[in-house]
Amino acid sequence: MIPAYESAFGRPPNNAEVTDIATMAANLGLDGVIHRAITMAALNGANSVPAYVRTIAKDWHFQRIKTEAELDEYLFLSDCASGKLMSINPSEEQKRISDLREARMEAEP
Repeated sequence: MIPAYESAFGRPPNNAEVTDIATMAANLGLDGVIHRAITMAALNGANSVPAYVRTIAKDWHFQRIKTEAELDEYLFLSDCASGKLMSINPSEEQKRISDLREARMEAEP
């Protein structure tokens, strides 16, 4: 997490940021993808990195995303559904997001 933060923001995170982000990532089971939320916070000019990361992480947790592949698919489908990427049928992408979430929920122990 710290290298991702330093790469994204050009400075090391302070102790409070490390504690907040690391604890949240562990609690939500997002250790494998939290670096992507940090990068997104930097790209979007977040004022409060932990708050921005927490918002993204809650969405990813709701979607039951755990891996880079799941995250990539979710972000692609979300961009199609929202019109950020060209899509033949945005409502189909939204349905696919829901179907994938349900499948991941069923696969959980």
